Amino acid sequence: MVINACMKRKIKIHRVINVCGRVKEGDNVFPSLEIAARDFTAFIESVRQCEENLQHISSKDKTKIMTVSPWPFDGIVPMSCIPIVGAVNITLPVPFHMLGIGAALSFFRKPLIAFIKN
Repeated sequence: MVINACMKRKIKIHRVINVCGRVKEGDNVFPSLEIAARDFTAFIESVRQCEENLQHISSKDKTKIMTVSPWPFDGIVPMSCIPIVGAVNITLPVPFHMLGIGAALSFFRKPLIAFIKN
């Protein structure tokens, strides 16, 4: 959702960080987008719109985006559905979705803050 908003306001938004969020539908991944979204069609639409937006933005605009992935696995979001080619992609040495989010916003916050400040 945050990347979709950024694409509509590219000039006003300086940087955006996606922490462990799904930005692509993915091929042959588990959970599939339909399983992950269950009855939340807005989530399906948002992910598909994000994937479409990412195909049409410039390389310069992609440098305004950072993605954060946990390692070695997420458990909620397929690992291939988080990074964006051409963006700043970082991987944290923390497994699991919620632990990855918590670690990104606490122990590993310095690279995120530096990215926003640049």
